[in-house]
Order: sequence, then structure tokens, then C-alpha cells
Amino acid sequence: MATLSILSNDPDRPLVEIQLSGAGIETDTSSAQAVYWSMDEETASSGYLEDLTGNGHNGYFGDLVFVPGYLGDALRFQMAYLESLGTGDADDLDLGESFTLAAWINPATFGTDNRGPILDKLYQSSSSYRPGYRLELDNREGLKLLVLHGLNDGTPIESDAGAVGLNRWQHVAVVFENSQVTFYVDGQPVGVRFAAWSQPLPSSQGLRVGLSRTDADWWYFDGDIDEFRIYNRALDLFEIQTLAR
Repeated sequence: MATLSILSNDPDRPLVEIQLSGAGIETDTSSAQAVYWSMDEETASSGYLEDLTGNGHNGYFGDLVFVPGYLGDALRFQMAYLESLGTGDADDLDLGESFTLAAWINPATFGTDNRGPILDKLYQSSSSYRPGYRLELDNREGLKLLVLHGLNDGTPIESDAGAVGLNRWQHVAVVFENSQVTFYVDGQPVGVRFAAWSQPLPSSQGLRVGLSRTDADWWYFDGDIDEFRIYNRALDLFEIQTLAR
């Protein structure tokens, strides 16, 4: 709810206040957050980052180092062995019929094999794919969302090519609702696609930032990540643009 104040010619009521509501006015970007890591060093203790939603998904960051971020601090991912930020499996980290994934990123390269993972909550091997989801960079200089429901059934959904740049801060987000996937960079749509599924299946995997893997291969994000959030609802354009300021 927002308040609009208007000057009036009525001497008995010189200021009129109108309560406004609606999807385009809502600015409370904390609603329905599943996890929020600000990446600020002041939120870290004993190798864990506090989940600022209060949901208890504190993330272990190991040997990752803090660097100046877009807002406060960020974590730097340098493609070192097992280097990632992660937390365990939880029901509210499974994505439903609507969701939003969002973060500020400053990639130095496009990561391992040009597919640097921003976030990952799935597992795949040569013989099995466990349900889950992954958001990564791709060699088209864009974003790629992968959702798996079983063996070899994952078809990547991609943003427009050239949407993501290197060596600069940019806000990236993916919003899903009514089988529609919308990619955003810096608050602007960079691709609208339609998924063949109505929602991802529950995943038993933990959530990782900056790392994805199979039984034989590892992929790493190369660069800095700040202000990482997952929502169990679809943010509207105004809310995405609020996060991207």
C-alpha cells in the first residue's frame, strides 16, 4: 500500500491523501522470500552467511572472500575447487507455480566451459538426473534456466543473446508464472519464453551458489555475486526494477 498526497484548493482540507494499491505500486520486496543473502561481511559468522529472511537458510561460504559489492560487500568466486556458497535442502527452496530468482553479478568470464552457474539445486550424473533447477550464464552471453524432472528431460530455457556483459555489475532475475519465464537484466526484460512444465518438481538437493556438478564434471562461476534472493512468488516489473536500482 502506498500513499499519494495531493495539494487541494479547499482551505479546510489543503492536503488530500489517497491510499493506492495494486501490483504496480507494491514496493515491499521482502514478501515471500525463501532465502536472502546480502553477502555483507557483517552478516557472516564462523563461515556462515545469515539468511536475512529469518527462515534459517544460513549459507556456508568456506574460503570465499569478501570484496566491495554493488551494495555493501559481495562474495568473490574464483573457480577454486569446491568453492561455493551453499545451504541444505528445505521445502521452501523447492520452486512452485510461481517464483523469482534474483542477484547482482559481476562476472570476470562466463565461467567453466562458458556456463558459469549462478545458482544450482539439482544433481545430474551419466545415468540419472535428479529433479531440480539451475540458473547459469551461457556462451551466448545470456542467461539459461534449466529445470529437470527426471532422466534427460531437461530442456534449457534461454534469454536473449548478448544480455549479460563482463566486468560490470548487473542485476539479473528470472520470473516464472503461468508457465511463462521472463528474464531480466538491470530491470529490463531480455526474453520471454514458455515452459513445457507448470512447476518444477521438489528437489532433494542442497542449494549452491557459484557451483554446479555432475559425477564427473564441475562448473564454476567466475566473478562476484551480491544480493542473492529466491522468492516463492512472481515479482512484478516494478519490484524487479526496485531490486535493480
